[in-house]
Amino acid sequence: MKLTNVAVMAVVLCIAGSGGALLISEQDYFDIFHDDGVSIDVDGTVGTVNGGGKYTKGDTVTLKAVAPSGYQFKEWKENGRSISTNDTLTFIAENNRHISAEFIKIHQIRLSAEGKGLNGYGGAGAYLDKDTVNLTANLKPGYRAEWYSGNVLLSSGNTYSFTATSDLSIVLKAKVIYDASFTWTKSASVVPITLTLIPSVTAEVQSSTWVIKDTFSGDTLFAYGSDGYRPAFTNPKALTITHTVIYEDGHKEVRTENVIVNGKVNMSYTWSYFYTKTYDLFGHRIGIPMVGTHTISYNLDFERYATYRLSDVAIKTGLNTSKGMQNKATLLTTYDDPYIMSLANYINNLTRDMNDTDRVSCALSFVQSLNYTSDPNSRGYPDYWKYAYETLFDHGGDCDDMAILFVSIVEAMGYDAVLFCVPGHLATGVHVDDCNGKYYTYKGIKYYLADPTNNHLSGQLAYNLGDGRDDWSASDVTQVLAVGR
Repeated sequence: MKLTNVAVMAVVLCIAGSGGALLISEQDYFDIFHDDGVSIDVDGTVGTVNGGGKYTKGDTVTLKAVAPSGYQFKEWKENGRSISTNDTLTFIAENNRHISAEFIKIHQIRLSAEGKGLNGYGGAGAYLDKDTVNLTANLKPGYRAEWYSGNVLLSSGNTYSFTATSDLSIVLKAKVIYDASFTWTKSASVVPITLTLIPSVTAEVQSSTWVIKDTFSGDTLFAYGSDGYRPAFTNPKALTITHTVIYEDGHKEVRTENVIVNGKVNMSYTWSYFYTKTYDLFGHRIGIPMVGTHTISYNLDFERYATYRLSDVAIKTGLNTSKGMQNKATLLTTYDDPYIMSLANYINNLTRDMNDTDRVSCALSFVQSLNYTSDPNSRGYPDYWKYAYETLFDHGGDCDDMAILFVSIVEAMGYDAVLFCVPGHLATGVHVDDCNGKYYTYKGIKYYLADPTNNHLSGQLAYNLGDGRDDWSASDVTQVLAVGR
């Protein structure tokens, strides 16, 4: 049993013959005369602990931890080890023990909310120190959640998680998402096409307007005010769609997207070309100069054209440094484009009975038949190099555009071609074994002059491979741009 103060009062033992007295304390008396005594020492970090003291071995010990306001009992510890998480600890007294009660702070997390976009929110309450708090917001479409403490923005998003270290009052604000973005769907893959334009956000919108322009001409095709819009098109177009949203608070958002309405565009090309027809006459082979005229039609893909035209504008209009021109030439010479390959195969079949010089000259005449247009007029830039397919679709271009189209065609025909840079002009050279004419030697190979725009500049009907202006000289070449396979 637990010893009382009376039972263990200090005892005075008189030692016979000494005339003196020895005083023994309660603890000494307990230890000497009660070998079965047990001491249970207890303490607590902040709260009250009841039940500690001295017990007889075999007694039942009951310790009770009482948490103060704002705290919660956490656990009993002995020798740094947790032995229980129940605030009442019961055991049999066997040995002296030192047991500590630990308490943990409780934090109050308060949550309020404001804004039109709220469906609900949660997560407020009492949390133990260092616990993870998870606050959640359920918002209507078109809103985003922002979490504030006073005027300080703590976080954004539909959930906010943090570690509880103090009492905290948080305000959830449902903010309008300012977003003029939109999605679109097409009723078909080619014209006639109806576009369905759907805005991404419609919350607290005062007005929504759409303006649709032709990307290339800049002409306004449609202007309409509505949350959703369904314009129809019968011809292929590259569209610039601008969606402008004004919100109830006066805020304005604008979003612009490029959309291509695809379709096939029929293009017809007619050109004349020189060639030599060989006859056997009295045992001699005689070559007779001939002129052929041919027409070919293609249904060209508008989306391919628009994609080429909208791509790599920074490179196309870049500075004409040595490296810049080589980068342009490598990028824009597309002999592997399916339409360029189809045209090359067609010319190969058309000229299958001709020699190499005449075959290449036929392709050269095809390109020379296209219209010469300056870059400021056709693209609005001082200098702009087109993809080969762009020039084919546009039915023309300037010297660099024609040159790139030509080398793309002859490379696809199987010939080795390069681009010649001369002051203020771009021409080409093609290697064949049966040509006599003007050439430039590059890396030990003769490339015969082929100038796709020289006829436009000189007024002559056409130039064949190896021909050129009388004043043209190989010394005029300042740089050779290799574009072959």
